[in-house]
Amino acid sequence: MPTFLPRSRALTSEASLYDWAEVATWLYHHHKLPRDKAIEAAAVKAANDALSARESKLSETVRKKLKSYKAKLKAA
Repeated sequence: MPTFLPRSRALTSEASLYDWAEVATWLYHHHKLPRDKAIEAAAVKAANDALSARESKLSETVRKKLKSYKAKLKAA
């Protein structure tokens, strides 16, 4: 099982202290969060990232990122 801690980020009025998707991954790896909730956190992050980048193919981008994330969870 990988040992990693979520990285803290610079705190501004527009950003949170931690990335929820990273925290959810950490919690999942430590058996404190169900797999579906970790995937949900990754989905929200992927959607937000895609919207921030103004990507026109949002669903395709989210689908690709979730596929990669699910593979990462399975490998752990």
